[in-house]
Amino acid sequence: MKAIKFKQFLDKVNKVSKKNSILPICEYILIKESFLIWSDLEIEIRQHIADLAYMPTCLLPIKEMIKLVDKLKDNDIYFEYNHETLILEIKTSKGNFKYKVMSYKEYPKIIICDSSLDKQLPSTLSKDDVLLIRKAFQYVGDDGLRPALRNVFIDIDYIVGTDATVMGYYKRGQSLTTESFIMIPEIVKLLDDVHYDIYCDRSYIEVERFKLDDNGNILVEESENGNNAVKHIAKEEVIKHINLYDAYNKLSYTFRIVDGVYPKWRNVVPQAFKYIFIMDSKELKEILEMSELAINKNTNKIELKLNIEDRTITFHTKDLHYDREYTNVSKNITCQSKHIGTIDHDDIIIDDIRRTKLHDEDWEYVFKEAEVLNEGVAQTKQINEDGTSLLLNYCWKKCPIDNEITIKVNEKLLKNILKVENDKTYTFKIYKSHRGININEKILLMPIM
Repeated sequence: MKAIKFKQFLDKVNKVSKKNSILPICEYILIKESFLIWSDLEIEIRQHIADLAYMPTCLLPIKEMIKLVDKLKDNDIYFEYNHETLILEIKTSKGNFKYKVMSYKEYPKIIICDSSLDKQLPSTLSKDDVLLIRKAFQYVGDDGLRPALRNVFIDIDYIVGTDATVMGYYKRGQSLTTESFIMIPEIVKLLDDVHYDIYCDRSYIEVERFKLDDNGNILVEESENGNNAVKHIAKEEVIKHINLYDAYNKLSYTFRIVDGVYPKWRNVVPQAFKYIFIMDSKELKEILEMSELAINKNTNKIELKLNIEDRTITFHTKDLHYDREYTNVSKNITCQSKHIGTIDHDDIIIDDIRRTKLHDEDWEYVFKEAEVLNEGVAQTKQINEDGTSLLLNYCWKKCPIDNEITIKVNEKLLKNILKVENDKTYTFKIYKSHRGININEKILLMPIM
């Protein structure tokens, strides 16, 4: 077979394999039953190549194969393997090579994760989803204390990446048909601009559950030591691995599910805004470039002061150490303010007719099409978990809005947002100076206090 047929697989492995692996066996790829396979116990890459059908089952040294394929390219390559001496001979038109390799029997256990094991229909990642995953990955953190933030979160209808100071949340074109999951950075690096099917390796574990009566109350029975809650053994479905399959290249990536729970990112996205302004991308980039000449390198703080009455936004930076200061007043903006109605408790926004949610420890109050009955009263429907509903009236009032608001952000983070998104215009939505700025309905930038 042609040496070049190994190139795509080797390039993928080279992206994620560690330079100095703790396990020497992970420095090899496995040929087995028409498949090239590589694993480091956390990730498995697998590619089907029909020409491998007549190749012996053996291990190939990754580093040496990369060098050979780079030199040989379209030349033919043949393998001979001695199971007793563990000598691999690679024959080419430019000479023959022999390598002492490890036994393929020592290779890490292969993860089987495909459609035959997943009884549900596969979800998909489209080409557009892959692009959004790459963007979200630009905002993930590298925080050892919060390992979940090192990954991209594939939610049911969004793709999310955050380091707790800036968050990218992108609406997917098609929702998942399976559970949401966390995608590790190594898999993000492997994705191509192709369509992927998502399969799950499912298993069941036995867990203890309380028995409930028809009303949902925990059953209790008398015992010698007092009242004891009645328990029973239940089976709970667990997804151990996720498999992404690229049918075009016959490539699959399998990875373990990350332990832990991803932060509830929806809770930090403001549901209403008091101030909105729109700026041209080119002008905003120029202002940020100039602000670098007089910025505090320790904080990278830039101050944005929006004046609704004058329809201006002032950018201001100051380096206290060198006594340098920069100010730019931009008048080429579109801005507006909104008078917002608020419920008189918990600061829940209604904004005339608006959809929003209030989460409580015991209830989820869903406000649907809140109807303004008269001055100071709004009527909403409370929906219980059992499907019953109740109409509720809430007092509300007009909130006075200042004509001016000041918010401070990290200039480097703002510049990175412009670089990643590369949009023509940017719409900034602000609720309060201490809350995050919503940028183009897909980025949340937290302020510097």
